[in-house]
Parts: sequence; structure tokens; C-alpha cells
Amino acid sequence: MGPAPLPSGFPYRLGYACLNSQLRNAKPPVFCSRTARIATIATKGLEYVKALGRQNLADLEQLITWNEEHGIRFLRMSSDMFPFASHDVYGYDLTYCTSELQRVGALAKELDHRLTAHPGQTNNLGSPTRKVVEATKRDLAYHAQMMDLMELDHDSVMIIHMGGVYTNKAETIARFEAEFLSMPRNVRHRLVVENDEVCYNTEEILPTCERLGIPLVFDWHHHALNPGALPLDEILHRVKATWTNRGIRQKMHYSESRPGAASVAERRAHSDFVTNVPMCGDEVDLMIEAKAKEQAVFRIFDKYSIPYS
Repeated sequence: MGPAPLPSGFPYRLGYACLNSQLRNAKPPVFCSRTARIATIATKGLEYVKALGRQNLADLEQLITWNEEHGIRFLRMSSDMFPFASHDVYGYDLTYCTSELQRVGALAKELDHRLTAHPGQTNNLGSPTRKVVEATKRDLAYHAQMMDLMELDHDSVMIIHMGGVYTNKAETIARFEAEFLSMPRNVRHRLVVENDEVCYNTEEILPTCERLGIPLVFDWHHHALNPGALPLDEILHRVKATWTNRGIRQKMHYSESRPGAASVAERRAHSDFVTNVPMCGDEVDLMIEAKAKEQAVFRIFDKYSIPYS
């Protein structure tokens, strides 16, 4: 069952992820993922890497301002804002950048922009490998500290997947739950979980989310590829409750396969644009996961006659 078309007008905000294609191609470019090699740390020192973080943050400020001018008030921040911040050897605390983080966070709050994060696919709390779990915890702590120093409210969440199966889903889920409960409160309170298109569908992670009070990010594209057996209406009702029970504004993800996609791998890949958006209900923010980034959002604005400059 595909998403129904929206009526004229929008009851929620649309956003895009990490990179603004127009600003990235500007001169000078504006983007938030400058990084370096570990070898560079040896030659230029950690202060060089920290300076890259400051530059990325300054560009985030420009990006938020640009979004405001163009009617977009929902953005996924780059997880690469502060290179190597969660590294086991070269990691560092973000308090060196407290004043800048507070300034950018204050701008987002003043403009009522929602900022979220999606730590990378290597984050896996349910892994049987201790090294992977510890790296995951460091990375989640880094993201939580960034948001805390920005003084962002509880709507600024960080999204991860349940992860791999490791031959036994029940054991993996049990490890995930135990590791989740072992993390600091500020990390737990920002963490949300997303259904994926291969390993864990929505109904498989709903019990964990309901039991532990973790909001569930419903990804429409992933659900289409890995739906499970529960009726969609029941899923959406239960998913919404995971957010309302925590008093956090719900967010969803939407993407589409590229035209002509046939194989599973092809269908998993995101298209440049989306042709439709789903009915998400009231008080929902919808992240458009499309290769064209902000241009994909503009195309939806055009389709539904939503003004932007």
C-alpha cells in the first residue's frame, strides 16, 4: 500500500539531510563535513582538526539562515561536523567550541528550526563485538554533547537502526536493549530508532520502543521494501504513540526508488526527487531523503503550491 496524496496545503514541515546542493556548489562552498586524514593529525596536530569543526559549524549557521530564507525549517545535521570527535585515540571534547555551538543553537531556536542527526551505519548497539559497541557509545555521546551544548530541546533527536541480525534477532535485540539502558541519560533521551529495509521491519522493533520508551522513526521507503505483517493503520497508530508518550514531535522519513529500479539493490537506492509525499497526520516533520536535497523539497513545494523564495 503506497502513501496517499496530500490535499492542498501542508500540516507539517519538510526537511532534507546534511548537504545543501546549491550552497555546496557556491563559491566559496558552504558545507558542514570538512574532515582530514589521521596522518594529517600527526603533521598538523589536533588543533587543525578542531578548527575544521569550527568552520563546519560556521557553515551550519549560514545553512540555517539560507533555509529560513527559503521556507525550510527542518534539517538533519552532518555527523561529520567535528572530525574524529568520537575516535578512540584522537577523540576530543566539544566544550572548546561551546560559545559557537550555543550561538548556532540559539539561532535555530529563534527561527523555530528543528535540527536532528543520524549517526552512521557503523553504530550498532546490538553487535556481539565489544569494540563495535564501545565505538557506538562514543559516537552517540559525541552527538548528544553537540546537541546539548547547542541547548537544543528534546525534539532534536539522533536516529540509529537496530543494526545487523548476527544469526539471532532475539539475542541482538536483547543486547541492544541492555546497552541502551547502560548509556547516560542525556544520550538515551535523544536516541530514536528507525525501521530498516533489510533486517528489522517496524513491527519487529516496536516492542522494544514501546517497552523502553524509545520513539520510532517510521521510514516509508523502508516499510515498502520490508513491511512485515501488521496492517499499516495499526503500525502508524502505535508508532505515533511512541512519540506522544515522550512529548516529542514526531518525525518520519520519505524517499522513493529511482525510476526503473528492479532489483532489491536498485530499489533500495534513493531517487533524486520524490513524486509524492505520504499522509503523515498532524504534528509531524517529514525528512525527504532524496539525492537532490533541498531541490527535492522545492519540487514538492511547487507541486502543492507552498510558497518559498
